[in-house]
Amino acid sequence: MMKKAVSRKILMVSLLMAIVLTLSACNLIVKDPEVDSRQVIVSVNGEEVLKDRFTQYYNNAYNQEYAMQQLYQQYGMVQQISVDADAVLEDTAAAVARDLVMRQKGRELGLDAFTPEEVAEIQAAANTQYEDLLEQIRGQYFPETELVDEKLDTALRDKADELNIKLEDVVETEQNNKLYEKLRKYTTEDVAISDEEIQADFDQKVESAKASYESDLSAYGNAVNSGQTVYYAPAGYRFIKQILVKLNQEDQDAISALKAELTPLQEALDVAQAAVDAFGAEDAQENMDAEARAADLLDLENALKEAQANHDAKNAEVTAREAAAYAAILPRANEAYAKAVAEDADFDVLIDEYNDDEAQPELGYAVSADFTGFDEAFMEPAMALENVGDVAEPSQGVYGYYIVQYAADIPEGPVALGSVRQGIHDSLLTTKENAAFTETGDQWVAEADVKIYTDRMKD
Repeated sequence: MMKKAVSRKILMVSLLMAIVLTLSACNLIVKDPEVDSRQVIVSVNGEEVLKDRFTQYYNNAYNQEYAMQQLYQQYGMVQQISVDADAVLEDTAAAVARDLVMRQKGRELGLDAFTPEEVAEIQAAANTQYEDLLEQIRGQYFPETELVDEKLDTALRDKADELNIKLEDVVETEQNNKLYEKLRKYTTEDVAISDEEIQADFDQKVESAKASYESDLSAYGNAVNSGQTVYYAPAGYRFIKQILVKLNQEDQDAISALKAELTPLQEALDVAQAAVDAFGAEDAQENMDAEARAADLLDLENALKEAQANHDAKNAEVTAREAAAYAAILPRANEAYAKAVAEDADFDVLIDEYNDDEAQPELGYAVSADFTGFDEAFMEPAMALENVGDVAEPSQGVYGYYIVQYAADIPEGPVALGSVRQGIHDSLLTTKENAAFTETGDQWVAEADVKIYTDRMKD
């Protein structure tokens, strides 16, 4: 199941690693190379895969699994790399046999006759895939190259040839992908989703969401605000729209730099205070006379005063710069607020004119009294508003001034089925089509004359 969570980028890297590893790893011992290579490992309806060809499939599968586990280990998903060679062998043989069955069925049905449009699509996909592989080669073998343009392209393609990565092989893979796509369409053309199935899935999702929000009320707001589909709304939520008048970037950078300078000064102050506090412990001065103790304490207190003075001076700089930064944007915030509370004001129009929050959802942010994660300077006025349409005065917060509007209530209960119907339908259809495609493939495999001789790989 973990493999499904791996991104396409990581899969591309693992594919390249698998190809590279094939050049040196997992070589099988043979006694007579010429005779041994002609042994049949898989036979499907008389179509055979010989040992030399199957060894390539096996080596690629083994090394791709090894490379994948390396990536898992890199991201902390496994502690130790452990590849079951026998399991890989059996899985590879089964996969090769199934692939032969599927492609034979595709030819039997005439699905391998591609239209000019399909040929163009296949070629375009292959070109993209091949260029992706070249980019991976560049990152692995030419990370600091000074080659450019045609010279770089030639070097990359030469390296690809050396690694046995060929465009024609990628084209063949894309042809098979297109054939499988057409086979899937053929086997699923009668698959449909009923209204009853949609309703049942919706009801299940509603109950699951309700239970989830009972244990974590903020989960609903987080889901809505991040654009996820929700099926149930708990009580107490409202939509809040805002006009955010942000601090100027130059001021933000300057304030951040000053706060960075303040950090070590705070640390020095904490150390100095701790030293003074520790000096008061009786056992620390048992062997010191009063004069020595007084002198040491004076030194520590002077160090504390110096640390406090340095901290206070820098903190004053931060405060002054923040005050100037907020003062610079306050007129714009007041202007936006004045327009927002004017008669016949259109808050959405003002959002387009004044708002610096590009991530704000169209309906606003879903918040409740118990919602966590937002700036208190946003939350306090947002929850203090009493009526839909009310607008709060500018509130100074982390990012600038918030001018918030109580946009709408979010009624408790399930969402309207119509608002999520298409998504449920599409998800159920995909699941059902996957099952139908797999079941039909299983049937074709069962009906085929399949012979597998994996024991010959261990001779």
